[in-house]
Amino acid sequence: MDILAELQLIFHDVFDDEDFVIANETTADQIEDRDSLPHIRLVVAIEPYFAIKFVFGEL
Repeated sequence: MDILAELQLIFHDVFDDEDFVIANETTADQIEDRDSLPHIRLVVAIEPYFAIKFVFGEL
């Protein structure tokens, strides 16, 4: 599975929207409920999945 497909699964879970499709061209403006809490939930879900850690300045 490629990274975009894996991210798609995480987005579906975090935003509870199975119909939303992300692409390389997807911007934050295209995501409903893109306030700070879902953003934090997204980061918290991505970090362990990909075994990475974001530093505060990257967020």
